Amino acid sequence: MRNAHGLLGTVSRIYDMLGIDVTRVLKVPDWAVEDGTRRDNLAKMIAIQTAVSSRYGLYSAYRVLYEDREEKRSQRLN
Repeated sequence: MRNAHGLLGTVSRIYDMLGIDVTRVLKVPDWAVEDGTRRDNLAKMIAIQTAVSSRYGLYSAYRVLYEDREEKRSQRLN
């Protein structure tokens, strides 16, 4: 899943640079959200993927908002 997040984020950025809008439709089966833990995990996955494929200025929103490596964060915000 981690590789898929990265790949989808990269593809989304390429489409954005080309001026192509991307719309995602998620179909979630009932069993996936019946349990509170499953629902929480699904919500977290959707939130992370949204940040990975979103922009904050010129940069990935995930990198700007959630990057835990100080040197990487400071390079982006200079």
